Amino acid sequence: MKISLNKLIIGVSGVLIVLVSSYIIYVKFFYKKGGDHDIKPLTVEAQTVRRGGILQKLTVSGTLIADKSVDIKPQVQGTIKEIMFTAGAKVKAGDPLIQIDDDSFKAKVKDNEAKLEYAKNEYNRQSTLVSANAGVGKKKEEAYSAMLQAEANVDLAKLDLKHSLIVAPFDGTVGLKNISIGQFVDGRDPILSIVDEDPIRVDFKLPEKYIKNLSVGQDVDIIVDGFGDQVFKAKVHSIDAKVDPNSHSLDVHAIMDNKDGILKPGLFVRVKIEVGHKENALIIPMQAVKITGEESSVYKVVEIMHEGKKLTVAGKVPIVRGITEGSQTEVERGLAEGDAVVVIGWDKFHNAPEAPVRIVQDIESEDEGTTPAKPVAPTKAPSDDKNSKNKK
Repeated sequence: MKISLNKLIIGVSGVLIVLVSSYIIYVKFFYKKGGDHDIKPLTVEAQTVRRGGILQKLTVSGTLIADKSVDIKPQVQGTIKEIMFTAGAKVKAGDPLIQIDDDSFKAKVKDNEAKLEYAKNEYNRQSTLVSANAGVGKKKEEAYSAMLQAEANVDLAKLDLKHSLIVAPFDGTVGLKNISIGQFVDGRDPILSIVDEDPIRVDFKLPEKYIKNLSVGQDVDIIVDGFGDQVFKAKVHSIDAKVDPNSHSLDVHAIMDNKDGILKPGLFVRVKIEVGHKENALIIPMQAVKITGEESSVYKVVEIMHEGKKLTVAGKVPIVRGITEGSQTEVERGLAEGDAVVVIGWDKFHNAPEAPVRIVQDIESEDEGTTPAKPVAPTKAPSDDKNSKNKK
């Protein structure tokens, strides 16, 4: 909820004036009617507004994805002759994995090579006849075409022979095998899979309002279910070019090392990423904030003078919050550095706009009578002097 600065200043000033005037009226009438002992200030704990750095981290869910993954299907049909890998083993690109019986493929290569040799001889013979004006040009052309076709058939036969040996397409880990020696395969179904788990990818979505705080190379903390509180480090690798119109979120990919292979694709993770950072911000405990719908407020402690006596009261003041991280939140509007706000005990006000208070160090200890009161310096309320100014 956006509040203009002028309106906020007027609102805060109004609250303080009402607070002071209400309390003075309360003192004048009720003190005299019931005596000083009839008024019992509310016991609260308070803290002062400070300046400091604050960052905001957002935690979203994500999934581990293999950087590379492939299901391998044989490119030729035949009977498995040899299996040269162990399920779950690491392999290098080009390592042999499965040998399909290649006897027929070798024979096909030899057959096509013989046909190519014949085609070459026929082409040479027709070329010689044409050169001696004893042949027909058309037969030479036909012989040349046949020779080219024979060359292509040899290449295809050699390619089938090559594909009878299945090799690893990249470095990775071989999955569990569902094949056996002597099994017939025809290329319709995958017979093994290979995944590259190092590095491993983290896929997650980020709400669109944080896009301005997102960049490639940004550090990301990853917490993986099953690994306790261990934090893995990753970096944003790629950001989708478009926002999902339904979820109003953006797909993000991060990459992290997995040299030991302990992280597996498909694992659920929690992604913690920085989405905001400010230096020299006004900071208060989140515990001090009362949230009603989209509005946030605090009970600000002020000190007034009445008949030469200092009185401490707390009044409800609307604020505009910025970055929130853990137990701390930034105040963009509504308070000034050094202001005192009620941290514990504001729920005692029962929606009252203001009330007299007594500030202590520890409410529980104070109630037990073991710890003396230790007040936090309240803000001085504006006097009747027209030249006095509120802190902003």
